[in-house]
Amino acid sequence: MRYQVTRRMCQGKPLAPADVRNQAPVLGDVQIQEQRCEQLGRNSKTATLQGINPIGPPDLPLLHDVVLSWMAPNGLVLSGLEVEGDRLYAQSWLCRPVD
Repeated sequence: MRYQVTRRMCQGKPLAPADVRNQAPVLGDVQIQEQRCEQLGRNSKTATLQGINPIGPPDLPLLHDVVLSWMAPNGLVLSGLEVEGDRLYAQSWLCRPVD
């Protein structure tokens, strides 16, 4: 499903609401599937965002151990873990449907 996605955290720390609002959202299809996560050493439910170029790399890093944290008619929030280098950080995506 096509969404405008905005990241709500940076290296596991919540961004200020103004910073979240001022970010340019990334447009793409949110896909959730189970796949192997080497950093966790096990399978993980993973969210990906495939943007305009489906052949290239994803526009956002994978979100591992993803859960639906909040949902309303105007959007949803997916929360999970994001890999940066050799570390895992908490991350949330604010996903708003594209009209």
